[in-house]
Amino acid sequence: MSLAKGGDVMEAVALAAAQSQAPVELHLLGYPHRRMRTQPHASLTVHGPYDDATCPH
Repeated sequence: MSLAKGGDVMEAVALAAAQSQAPVELHLLGYPHRRMRTQPHASLTVHGPYDDATCPH
């Protein structure tokens, strides 16, 4: 997820959700534009690369 697509906003939401113990989990398929804080510090899990051919459309 690039900066232009909202990578920093995604991380901020994940951090706020973790701090407030909100029932929110964000999952990123692919890579962020920079290293991001993830579980357990933020409600964010980065899954890494994916094969577009195996994703449901």
